[in-house]
Amino acid sequence: MIEKTCLECGTTFQIYLSEEKRRHRKFCSHPCYAKWMRAHEKWTWGKGRFRSDAFKEKVSQTKKTMFANGILKSPSLGKKRPDLADRNRQNAKFTEENVQTLFQEYTTYKGGLRGFGKAKGYNGNYLGKLFRQFIPSDQLDLIMEAKKAQNDKYAIGRRFEWRVRDHFKKNGYFVLRSPRSAGPVDLIAIRKGEVLFIQCKTHGYMSRAEKQKLCELSDSVGVKPFLIWRGLAPRYPLMMQNLALFKLISEEVKP
Repeated sequence: MIEKTCLECGTTFQIYLSEEKRRHRKFCSHPCYAKWMRAHEKWTWGKGRFRSDAFKEKVSQTKKTMFANGILKSPSLGKKRPDLADRNRQNAKFTEENVQTLFQEYTTYKGGLRGFGKAKGYNGNYLGKLFRQFIPSDQLDLIMEAKKAQNDKYAIGRRFEWRVRDHFKKNGYFVLRSPRSAGPVDLIAIRKGEVLFIQCKTHGYMSRAEKQKLCELSDSVGVKPFLIWRGLAPRYPLMMQNLALFKLISEEVKP
């Protein structure tokens, strides 16, 4: 064991012989080391460590020399490198006019958002966020739905929602539709003295958690929750269930 005296505070501290890396230590702690360096070397706090003005000047001169010899493409710290100009240009914030122009091109594009982004050199998800930020939701939803395939599950469910919407409109309701299944409610039917929250299922199955979520939402605003599904062939009639009864039964089952 070796006994040493701190160069800053004068405290005696010990170093074990097995600690080879600490044999040349002159300070008892890091605060003492920082205090001594600030007083004698004019060091200031840098990113994760202390850096003196002499050290910064040495780094700057080294970078300038490497730039003159062709090793570096820029004498700066890398924030204005010419080879990053294309990337910085792509990451620049889009204006509303630019997004509107891209959206007009997307409406005439035959493929989806991912293919359109790849053709333009952008990420498809990033373009989707830009469209949702600057394009009205009803206009964007109309284009997105038109580009969906007509024989997939989404298209089948969408056509069923349109059928239910038209049925309630014929019966004097004002109907609002939530596109792309964005929430527990597919349709909101409004008539004088009556508001309905409607969930449309072609197969008629709705999990217990979905029913509970719809019931809680309808209770919070004081409306009636309904589940509507398609009946059996040959006429496929519309079948309806009041989920308020499900809520009553669930409360009775609870211990």
